[in-house]
Amino acid sequence: MPRSVKIRVLFGGVMNQIGWACFAIALMELAALIYASKLEQTVVLIGGAFLLVGVILALRGLGRGLLAARLLVEGTLAGGKLVDKLYAGYEVKNRRVYDYVFEFAAADGSRHTVKARTAEDSRMEDEALEPILYDASLPYRAVVIDQLDGPPRIDPDGRIQGASVVRAAAALALPCVAVIGVAAVVAAIVLVR
Repeated sequence: MPRSVKIRVLFGGVMNQIGWACFAIALMELAALIYASKLEQTVVLIGGAFLLVGVILALRGLGRGLLAARLLVEGTLAGGKLVDKLYAGYEVKNRRVYDYVFEFAAADGSRHTVKARTAEDSRMEDEALEPILYDASLPYRAVVIDQLDGPPRIDPDGRIQGASVVRAAAALALPCVAVIGVAAVVAAIVLVR
């Protein structure tokens, strides 16, 4: 799998990027507070909340990304039929977000469902059978390819095509800032002593 696709699958996506941003902001704030020796309770609580939300969202996105990356390499391709479309209860960029439920048949004939949440309904409703990748040994572990960040392009031979290097680098920007934040916290602790 091209590295640019792997990076976008692991670190792309709005919620994942929000998580990394919260994580980075909290770490930078914590570093500044430690260095200034002003650990006020209210400010620390707000920073702690950002840190907690950021870690949860980033780890959740990373977990989903690891599953998707593994399925892109080892997964079995199936066609999923849209069986349900439910309003998720909120909007993103003035567009309604929907939960799409697709049903697909595994190689052994068993039927399974997979959910995808997005505001980009044109991607989820553009084909009679949406491409789905699933784990042959655990078919409930599945992803709708069109939901992945990008989404990855697959050529007629079934090979994954590389994504934009610029977009892959953009997906890494906030995780890199978070790593700098960790370094800033460590530096602040060392400098205060």
